[in-house]
Amino acid sequence: TILVKMIVPKDGYKRIDLINNCAGLNKGSGFAYDSPLNKLCKQDTLTVLGPGGSTCFIDKIVTIDKTEAKKLLEQ
Repeated sequence: TILVKMIVPKDGYKRIDLINNCAGLNKGSGFAYDSPLNKLCKQDTLTVLGPGGSTCFIDKIVTIDKTEAKKLLEQ
């Protein structure tokens, strides 16, 4: 799961659930994506930046509130 803090709306959050474990993606690591729509969508893939550079597949992208985001950060 990836937690994204949005700029607009302020204090908005998205939770990106991945289809499976994504090797190399962990707290503090980054990822890249390539999308023809210039926004991240469910059908896009993520590529982990750094050694290994594995490809990850998105299961769903969900809007969540600040309370759920806080719970995810505590894990």
